[in-house]
Amino acid sequence: MRAIAKRRHLKVHMDGARFANAVATLNVHPSEITWCAGVDVLCFGGTKNSLPVGEAVMFFDQSLATDFVYRLKQAGQLASKMRFISAPWLGLLDDDVWLRNARHANAMAQLMAARLADIPGVAMMFKPESNAVFAELPAQVVAALRAKGWRFFHRLGRMPPHVETCCSFFAPIVFPDRIDAGLRVEKLGNTSVRYEVAIFAEGSDTAAAQGHFVHVYVDRVTRRPAPLVNALKPLLAG
Repeated sequence: MRAIAKRRHLKVHMDGARFANAVATLNVHPSEITWCAGVDVLCFGGTKNSLPVGEAVMFFDQSLATDFVYRLKQAGQLASKMRFISAPWLGLLDDDVWLRNARHANAMAQLMAARLADIPGVAMMFKPESNAVFAELPAQVVAALRAKGWRFFHRLGRMPPHVETCCSFFAPIVFPDRIDAGLRVEKLGNTSVRYEVAIFAEGSDTAAAQGHFVHVYVDRVTRRPAPLVNALKPLLAG
């Protein structure tokens, strides 16, 4: 990625929401996966490392920081008591507290994954590499949890790989033009859905851009096309 960005004279920004967890998992010095690897800007995540609020933006290419204060003001990121956001970082960075927190969180994720894997019918979707665990639960378990008041996002057991995309452009639209967008299901198959999308200048009946994309749903285990789940069909057909 860095090589591609360099060829095109682009800068590299790292979303480090779980940067500490990555350092702990890879067991490397932070510099090895940031400025030594060609990263120009890092957003060092604090909220996923015990802080109540706040991220630390680190510029390895200091020329990029020249107008950052103005960009913050323009985006409305001006807390009236900034010291209350900044002060907790002192404790987090002292004596590698941030790294100990990450190692502990990673270990607990590994433990949770191991315990969940022992439950019949539960399948781990991905090997835990940070403090996140992704498990596919049996339908009866999901129903029982919901009945007890649990609220969570459910992927319905199918993965929709993006297998086809096409777009045609008919007229220019540039910022700050206002637009209208339309999306519809053009074709609903047994294992796939074709969506059509169009972009209009506000108030216009003629599309400035029109395209489509196709999702083919596959089984997580076999990776083969799988029928759409019944719960999804009426939502798409409607």
